[in-house]
Amino acid sequence: MEKVTPDGQELTLKICGPSQMVGEATIFSKAPKYMLDARAIEDTVCLHIQINDLEEALLSIAFMKSIGIDQ
Repeated sequence: MEKVTPDGQELTLKICGPSQMVGEATIFSKAPKYMLDARAIEDTVCLHIQINDLEEALLSIAFMKSIGIDQ
């Protein structure tokens, strides 16, 4: 994870490993833009989840648990 300072300097804040999530804070924020950038430093497979799909999945799981159905 990187952030660019106002003077243009790139700061590496975190290096993520296999199966680590990036950008999760932005999912639950109403912020209009990403606060950090991510760059792959080796071959990478990424999964992009739309917020509406995530909300629907979470609500479905919560509903099923509320009526006693566990997955």
